[in-house]
Amino acid sequence: MCYFNIVDTASNPIFYALGASNSALSLNNKIQLGMVQHAGWVLLHVGGNMTDKEAKKFYDSGAWQEKRIRILIRDHYECQDCRERLRAAVESGTQLNFKERIIRRATEVHHIKELKEHPELALDDDNLISLCYLCHNKRHGRYQGGRTKKKEPLTEEKW
Repeated sequence: MCYFNIVDTASNPIFYALGASNSALSLNNKIQLGMVQHAGWVLLHVGGNMTDKEAKKFYDSGAWQEKRIRILIRDHYECQDCRERLRAAVESGTQLNFKERIIRRATEVHHIKELKEHPELALDDDNLISLCYLCHNKRHGRYQGGRTKKKEPLTEEKW
C-alpha cells in the first residue's frame, strides 16, 4: 500500500492514505520519508505502489490539474509522439501516409514512468509528456491498429 500526503504549501491536506494526516508527521519523519516540493505543492511519498482509489484521488486533485495545464502549455498543446514520429521520418527519409504526416493536438498528459509504480514522480516535469488521445492509448496498449480487440466473454452462457 502506498503511504503519502499531498499538501499545499499552507499544509492543508488534499488527501492521504491510511488516515495519516500531515500534522501527525514530525519534521524529522517528513525528512526521512522524502518530501519533495513541486511548484507550490508538496508531495510526500513514503513507499509502495498506489491503489486505483489513490490514483483517482490524485488525478482529481488541484495539484494534478494545475500541473497538467502547465505541461500542455510547455509542449504547445502538441502531441510529442506525433512530433517524434515526424522527426524520425524526416531523418530517415521515410515517406509517411497522410494521417501520419500531422502533429495532432495534445489533450492528455502521460506519466512516462507509471504513476502507480512511481508515485514519487507524480508531479515531476521530466516524467510528464503531452500526447494526443490516439498516442496515449497506444502507450497504454489500448489501441489495436484502428480497431479495438473484442473482449472474450467471462462465461460460456449465451442469452
